[in-house]
Amino acid sequence: MAGRQAQNGRWRGFLGLAGVATALICLAQSCTGGGGTAVPSSQATATRVAHEAAAKAVADLSRRLAVAPAAIHVAGIEPHTWPDTSLGLPEPGKAYAQVETRGYIVTLECARQIYTYHVAGDIVRVDPQKSAPVPPNTALQREMGPGSISQRC
Repeated sequence: MAGRQAQNGRWRGFLGLAGVATALICLAQSCTGGGGTAVPSSQATATRVAHEAAAKAVADLSRRLAVAPAAIHVAGIEPHTWPDTSLGLPEPGKAYAQVETRGYIVTLECARQIYTYHVAGDIVRVDPQKSAPVPPNTALQREMGPGSISQRC
């Protein structure tokens, strides 16, 4: 009987170590997404979101100026929090949700002209006071047909 208890004790010890090893493997996989590559940290995620904001601003300016996106240089991207969804650029007569809105101030350069954008999620607004003149996006889309983008910046 004493031999049997000793043997059971060894199995319990082994199973305890196996359980710990299994837990560590599971923890490692959850930290790496299971594929061995690290899950993006909050800093990497913020960087990705900032690049997406810059891409949205570049796409908007490209359409407005009728230039290729490659002709536009991203001069700066700064995180910013606005007190509402107007992104600091309210239009008269419009109502905006009064919630803190996190986004980015994106500074672009094209043909030695500076354009400042406020971007949060899908909201992309050009700051007219800190930018060279740009045509309104809706008017430009009506006037221009497909294939009219040039490389003039």
